[in-house]
Order: sequence, then C-alpha cells, then structure tokens
Amino acid sequence: MTSLAAAVAAISHPAYGLDRLWNACCWNSAAAELFCGWLDGDHQRNLLRFVFLEESARRLLPNWQDRARRLLAEFRADFGHTFRDARVTNFINALRAESPLFARTWDDQDVQHRSGGLRDFIHPQLGRLHFEQHSFTLAERSDHKLVLLTPSSGSSTRSDD
Repeated sequence: MTSLAAAVAAISHPAYGLDRLWNACCWNSAAAELFCGWLDGDHQRNLLRFVFLEESARRLLPNWQDRARRLLAEFRADFGHTFRDARVTNFINALRAESPLFARTWDDQDVQHRSGGLRDFIHPQLGRLHFEQHSFTLAERSDHKLVLLTPSSGSSTRSDD
C-alpha cells in the first residue's frame, strides 16, 4: 500500500488522493459517502470530469460554476509541471470538447494554487455540510496530492437549511 493510500485509509473524515490528471487513486468511505456520483458506486473517478460534466456535482456543490472555475484554476497551477505529458494534453482537449464551461474557463488561463478553506456541500440525504479543506503534496510523488475535509470549526458539520 502506498503512503497516500495508507494516509487516506487512516483518516476518519472524507479524504482522497489525486494523481496528475486529478483521477481519484484512493479514497475512504467517508469521501464515498460525501461525493455522491463520483466516489460512490460505479462512476468515473476524475474530479474535473465530475465537476464539469456530472449533474450530481451541480446539485452537490453550492455556487457550482464558481467552484468549477476555481477548481480549474487550481488544476492549471499543476499543469505547469505536466504540460509536456501527452496524456494531460489529450485529457484537456477531450474535456474542452465535452464541456463549454471547461473550454471557456481553460481559455481564461486563471491560475490558483490549491488552497484550503471552507467547502460547503448540499448532500442529497444529509443536507448542507460544512468542511475545511486541506491539501497536501506528497514528498515521494509530487504529482499526487492528498485532500482532506475536516468538519469546519465554529459551525455544525451538518445542517438542514
């Protein structure tokens, strides 16, 4: 088991690992419960494809378009390290063809380093959920990252508003 998979498995809050194309390479059961339509069941596992193409992401993520734009700006920061990789280029070209919002946002060329902060979700069964996101790059695999969501301080993790 890799160190990333071991870390994800040891965490009780939602946690997942991403590879250079932002495919989830590992996740825990709390993440599968939170990310309906992505990490649960038999779905594709790419975070960008989920956010830009899946209707379930639009329901799960409040202010979906703003979140999608920020997420792509964060991916673009990673792209600077992988732009010579044909798999990454092919992935971007395919997603540009499938999602008009992705294509427009990609052309904006915004860059933002993946940062933490408050993340809200509207879960279909659990209602509104509030988390703090923490992202870590692995020392032994700088093209992979660990994403951890902890209950946000000062507010309930779950609310039905």
